[in-house]
Amino acid sequence: MSDDQLEDGAHEAIIYDEDGLPVAVADLDRVSTRGMWLAFALAAESGHLERFTPIINDALEGAGDEAQYILTAALHTLGGLLLNDALTIAESAGVDMRGTIRAVRDGEDYPPGGRA
Repeated sequence: MSDDQLEDGAHEAIIYDEDGLPVAVADLDRVSTRGMWLAFALAAESGHLERFTPIINDALEGAGDEAQYILTAALHTLGGLLLNDALTIAESAGVDMRGTIRAVRDGEDYPPGGRA
């Protein structure tokens, strides 16, 4: 992708295929806005997984070639901002959630001894 500044201030990125041919143009402002909205909408409904699919569908409606970039922006916001803040708060209360998350990621037996 290459980033170009347009006269009106909007940013666009040209998306290339594996052969280096341009295949689409992504509006980076729209990608960023939709990605941020998706991250916060999912976080707000985190206790209600049944609401996730409609939220994701709303965020990606009409996105076309930008969909993967919207999802990437949302994941970046969820992991780098929202989850990080929640884990930092947990750590300040003496709860090592990062360690637990790493253990699950690494396939360790968690909780130790398995579930009761």
